[in-house]
Amino acid sequence: MKAGKTLSAESYYNWTGKSARTNQNLSWNPTIKHPRVAQVLPFNYAGASPVRCDREYKSISAGCIMTKGQVAIGYDRASHPNFANHVTDAQKSGLPGKSTALKRLKPGQSSAKNRSKACPSRLKRPSGYSCDEYPFASTQQGAYYGGGTGRTFSQCKISDKAYPVGAKGGKGYSACMIPQKENSAAGSELSKFFKESRVLTGDSFFVQIL
Repeated sequence: MKAGKTLSAESYYNWTGKSARTNQNLSWNPTIKHPRVAQVLPFNYAGASPVRCDREYKSISAGCIMTKGQVAIGYDRASHPNFANHVTDAQKSGLPGKSTALKRLKPGQSSAKNRSKACPSRLKRPSGYSCDEYPFASTQQGAYYGGGTGRTFSQCKISDKAYPVGAKGGKGYSACMIPQKENSAAGSELSKFFKESRVLTGDSFFVQIL
């Protein structure tokens, strides 16, 4: 090998997990030898991201992720205009998800409790509309587990005194009436994102409006 040239190599590692969710920390201890150099150059590299593999989603095959990275779901504003406006206003009011991550519920926690706290039955739904909550009902920051009080925004068709327009702060939740089909489509995208990105119970993620 000539001086100044770059040396490259690939390394592969296989292991068998012992549970539905398993973690592995990777490190390498390569040694460089050259036939014309007496000195052996060992070095250690432990900077690789830990890897987590799982088979928790029964509808898709097992898979792995690198856990040091940040993951975000991106919603297209053109496809989800009302939903996007609600999320944007909620994040601007201080609720987490943009610069502070949301976390999926822990095992045993209920998304129904978050949903019923944020969108109680007393809130009137206009025809063709359903109640959208933020932070999502599937997160630890949702209305029931995250605590705080409700808020809403001028376009949301909610006149309940418990949901003041213009409230701010990082603790609490928001509700907004948006077209039912759009709300359902946004929820389906979130479920798909959790599966494809392998966002499991307790995992962090961000929400972006594109």
